[in-house]
Amino acid sequence: TRFAALAPSGGAVATSDSVRTRLFSLLPHEGGLRPRPVALGRGLKLPAAALCFSPDSSRLVSAALNGRVVVMELSADGVAELVHMFDHNSVLLSRGLGAADNSGRFSLPAEHVSLSPGAQWAAVGNSHGDVVVYDLDALRPAWLPPAREGLTSLAFARGPG
Repeated sequence: TRFAALAPSGGAVATSDSVRTRLFSLLPHEGGLRPRPVALGRGLKLPAAALCFSPDSSRLVSAALNGRVVVMELSADGVAELVHMFDHNSVLLSRGLGAADNSGRFSLPAEHVSLSPGAQWAAVGNSHGDVVVYDLDALRPAWLPPAREGLTSLAFARGPG
């Protein structure tokens, strides 16, 4: 496993390696937790460079190695469904950011994902400093903050209250 994220509720964990992303429900079992695999559709298994659960644990956002940003809805009965898939690389290229090599592969895949406290916004960025903020309610890219330096982490601040 290269990347993992634990749901804030403690009821799920997502992991990814260079082959696929996997999701597990964590069920109480004999004083501990037992992982139960959650079936993911084909498009949801893309290997990821970053994973992030929403604060209420109802969504999982994955920054896939192929440049897709995958938004999944997680139901209480342990089912994951695709909400939307963004083409992160195309968004960056359309705004004059990033670069593709001769094969069309993007040279800097997304490496960081953060969701806002209310889960309306997802920020996705790479180590070059290219960041896109997606509106998860409208399911569209919202804006690109100006990149000044490389990025090593990404987080939303909690508001008052």
